[in-house]
Amino acid sequence: MSQQRLRIGFIGLQAERGWGLSAHLPALRALADGFEVTAVANSSLESSTKAAQALGVPHAFASASELAQSPEVDIVVVTVKVPHHFELVKAAIEAGKHVYCEWPLGNGLEEAKILTDLAQKKGVLAVVGTQARVAPEIIHLRNLVAEGYVGEILSTTLIGASPPWGGSIDKPNAYTYDRANGANLLTIPFGHTIAALFDVLGPIAELSARLDVRRKTATLVETGESIPATSPDQVLVAGTLESGAPISAHYYGGESKGDGLIWRIVGTQGELQLTGPGGHSQLVQLELFGAQGETKKLEKLPLPKKLADDATDGPIVGNVRRVYQALAADLRDDTQTAPSFADAVKVHQVIAAIEAAAESKGFARPADF
Repeated sequence: MSQQRLRIGFIGLQAERGWGLSAHLPALRALADGFEVTAVANSSLESSTKAAQALGVPHAFASASELAQSPEVDIVVVTVKVPHHFELVKAAIEAGKHVYCEWPLGNGLEEAKILTDLAQKKGVLAVVGTQARVAPEIIHLRNLVAEGYVGEILSTTLIGASPPWGGSIDKPNAYTYDRANGANLLTIPFGHTIAALFDVLGPIAELSARLDVRRKTATLVETGESIPATSPDQVLVAGTLESGAPISAHYYGGESKGDGLIWRIVGTQGELQLTGPGGHSQLVQLELFGAQGETKKLEKLPLPKKLADDATDGPIVGNVRRVYQALAADLRDDTQTAPSFADAVKVHQVIAAIEAAAESKGFARPADF
């Protein structure tokens, strides 16, 4: 691709709120030498025009298909609710456009597989927003493990808390309490963190799981209205990595009174621990601690200078910016360093396995022995 700026067409960019406004737009403005936002399409032409005028975007479209067909767009970015990902991404790929879709890629494994196959057939670059993978602390953690900081991996444990599934929610996100929509505690914060875990420790070979809905209702913060909850607020997983090391994970809905994310990696020569204020590893400020040998206490591990210098814009904007930088490099160099649709399928496979294992209820009752 030429050295001209890459032209971004947004599906789901609003002037008042949303992930596109708070994360994507600042990230792209920080990369103005390489990108420009040229188009927006929302649920109506009126909404698209309002956003375009407010944000200085030259073209507004009445539909996502019109945007995807526009010669003013090189890359279609999809930042809408999960149930709409499939149809919008499919239209963009069929129009021959490169795509950056927020995570989850689809509402379930099958949709993700179809979109991945279609992107491969069309020969377009297909990037998914599992941006915890490019967080500086995750990169440092991955490098330390690869360099043998902890020796042979003995086990890993992951605990995460997520306030959105703690029993109260705003109207725009109330859809996440309906499991059928594919946007919940399992698929979003847990999925983001598992994508990063793959980079650090490799794939999960087998697992057992439990998904529980302990809070049967949720309260809308705007009105106090009660809505039914079918999405799990408890995700428990036990399994084995392909390396042979055991893994245990517990994600729960609600706000932690301490660290909302604790990820421990224990090895024959030491221990590493990644923490954060919440289980959404893709958007919280992470900290890394470690200890080796006879050291009795974990100590904070500072980022190497190169990673620290790239972390000045914080996790929300910075992680998305790094995905865009990888995307641009992939188009320029014909590589695949940005999180891909194929990578997304692997995470969707784990989620599908967890759902199947939880449905099978493969557990033993102590009272039966």
